[in-house]
Formats: sequence, structure tokens, C-alpha cells
Amino acid sequence: MKQIPYFFLILPTAAGKTTLFLLGASLFPDQVTILVIPLISLKLDLHDKAKALGLQPTVWEPYMGYRELPPQSRMILVQIEHVVHPKFYEMAEHLTSLKRLSRVIWDECHLIPLSQSYRPIMRRAWHALAIRAPMVFASATLPSHLQRELIDMLQLPNRLCKTYRAGTTLKHMAYRVQSLPKSLRQPDYPGYLIQFIKQFESSYKPFGQRDRARVIIFCRSKALVDSLFEALGPYAARFHASLADDDKLTQLARFRGDTLLLVATSGIGAGYDFPDVDLVIHFMPGAYEMTNLCRNQGGLVDPLIV
Repeated sequence: MKQIPYFFLILPTAAGKTTLFLLGASLFPDQVTILVIPLISLKLDLHDKAKALGLQPTVWEPYMGYRELPPQSRMILVQIEHVVHPKFYEMAEHLTSLKRLSRVIWDECHLIPLSQSYRPIMRRAWHALAIRAPMVFASATLPSHLQRELIDMLQLPNRLCKTYRAGTTLKHMAYRVQSLPKSLRQPDYPGYLIQFIKQFESSYKPFGQRDRARVIIFCRSKALVDSLFEALGPYAARFHASLADDDKLTQLARFRGDTLLLVATSGIGAGYDFPDVDLVIHFMPGAYEMTNLCRNQGGLVDPLIV
């Protein structure tokens, strides 16, 4: 609310970053918040949240100038690839001239330095800093060294940057690294993972009204996602960047419904909000192996396997 020029907001998972964005957009009906988003799936998730609150969000596309912007929209969601488009800057400048642009939020900003090697747009994102509005850089996973790299990439003046950094430890989460057996081969991966999940379920159930855990398995390659999905059959949904958009939505809907297992790459998106996930497995054969976020008596444990 103080309109700090460049504000870094580092809060742990489930600590309320999205709530703050939506609250800020809700307080001033005549103002607009621009939300810059690095992942398509996250854009869809945030759009649904803003729409449910009556913020009439607009997903901005490059064909849209300020004349195509719905006048009642209070939140504009922009994919990070589009921030260098001339029409985006034109639209933002128009809102600024009307004194309607409240702030620009860069969600999951840690992905800017982390993905610059394979997403060239990240090295050009600094062009959007020409917009004359306060900017908020939000993340749950932005360590100090990565923050310094981000500041350098975006050419931000240090004297105008302020930071609020909370601890990242949550009492209802637990983490574990587990080494995979050296004898484990790819045909055995599905059986190993099913057994791992069953052991978790026997230790931590019940899971609300369910006897089985809701599980996400992250893989480093689309090929591994497809292989596990085929082996697990109707019991799993999948998500990766090469799926058609309709198929992505279908798979996400399945996982939000009765399907309790999702196999995905990181294309699902940092920050995507799945309710009631009990276990997250980062399955990394040949690298760091597995960590498991469990549950304790205090409630849900958001499993993380690294």
C-alpha cells in the first residue's frame, strides 16, 4: 500500500502471497493491477481465483491494445513472454496516464534468473521496468544470492529496493530425501513409486474423508512422465508442455476430481494451487533422489521430494 518502487515479497508456500495480490486489487475498484506470470498453468489458476472474487480479470494477448481492454477489468494477467511487446507497453502507459495503474506484480519471480538459460525472454524482461508503476517481486523460493542476481538482471537501483523476507519453514510440512536402490531400472519405476505411496499412506492416513493420499509425482523429462502415465493407466493424470491445451485442461480436471495421482513436469507451474495434496514426490533417478512432504497431527503436509 505504501507504493514502494521495487518491493521483494518472499513468503513461504501457503503464507498468503496470492491473497495479498487479490486483496490489493479488491480495495480500489477504479484501479488496475497487472500480474506478470511465467507459466501458463499458473495464469489459468490465478484467473479463476480473481474471477471468483468479482475482479473481472483480463488475460492480455498481444493483439490487445488499450482500446480492447474491458473498462471494468481490475486485474490484467500477462504472460512474461509478452512484456516486451509494444502493445503491452502502450496499454500500461495508457493506464498510467489515467492514473489507474496501481502496481505490477511479478509472480514466481525466482524463475527469471533460474530459467534464463532456456527462456531468452527472461534476459529481456527488464524492458518492462519502463512502466511507471510500483513493482512487487513475489516468490516463496528466492534466496538472497538469487535476489541479487535478479536485481542485476533487471538493472534495478538498489536504493529503491525494499525486501520483506519471512522464514520458509512451515510446521505442518516435513521433507525427506530418500536414495533410490542402485538396482532400480526404468521398468521397475512404476512399481517402486506405488509401493512408496502405499507406505506413506499406511503411516499417515486417514486423509480427510479419503483413505488414499492425493499425490503429485514430478519428473525431469516428458518422456518419463509419459512412460509412468502409460504404466499407471486409469489411476493417473499427466501434465507436460507438449500436451494440447484441451488435453491439459482435461488432465487437470481429472486430478481435481476423483483421480488421486498426477505425473507432471515442472510445466505444471510453480505456484499452481492444488487443494488437499498430501504427498509431492520429485522423482529424479540418477540425481538427488526423493523427498517426501508428509502430514502430522497439525494438518496437511505438503510433501516435497528433491
